Amino acid sequence: MDTITCLNCLQEVSYQKNYQCSNCQTLWWGYENKDRIPSSFLKSQRNPLGDTSSFAQEMTQPSTSSSMDMVIAWLVIHTEGQPNLLHELKEGKYILGRAIPGSIPDIALNQDQYASRKHAEIKVTPQEIYIVDLDSKNGVYLNGQSQPIGRSFPQALGDGDTLQVGETKMVLKTRQVVKNEITALKTVRKMPYQPTVRIKAE
Repeated sequence: MDTITCLNCLQEVSYQKNYQCSNCQTLWWGYENKDRIPSSFLKSQRNPLGDTSSFAQEMTQPSTSSSMDMVIAWLVIHTEGQPNLLHELKEGKYILGRAIPGSIPDIALNQDQYASRKHAEIKVTPQEIYIVDLDSKNGVYLNGQSQPIGRSFPQALGDGDTLQVGETKMVLKTRQVVKNEITALKTVRKMPYQPTVRIKAE
């Protein structure tokens, strides 16, 4: 694997010594951290550009297919004027909200003044995915509907659903429909934006 697909610009690019995309200059080619970079790409880059060290050993521990198998879905930021950040969802619970010192949610919406510190929780199982409003001030909206979902009651989610937490919109893509994060990103980028429900500041 001599090239890698940048998760930011979705272009196929070659290794650069500064670990940035040669097309859009995104660090780690848009991957969340070094451990997320495909192992097949790392293994092909031993001594890249004349380096004397092993790139694969320097960058990350080898990933396994079993860790990828654990991914059930992806949550992709899909808000006008924001990058399409992607979050892996494995079996478990994920808090969405704004970070404060000493308390960082699993999915941080730090630039959103309309999000509560613990706004909502996503529950992921192999069979179903739910979101629960954790009694937030501004509620959670689904698919552009003008009324928020009920508070403290689980709302089932499906592939392609758009959530609005604060004024941040996110699209859920499941592995039942898309095979990997690249396909998830490409699919979401082609989707029209859902209308933003205007709400009061937190």
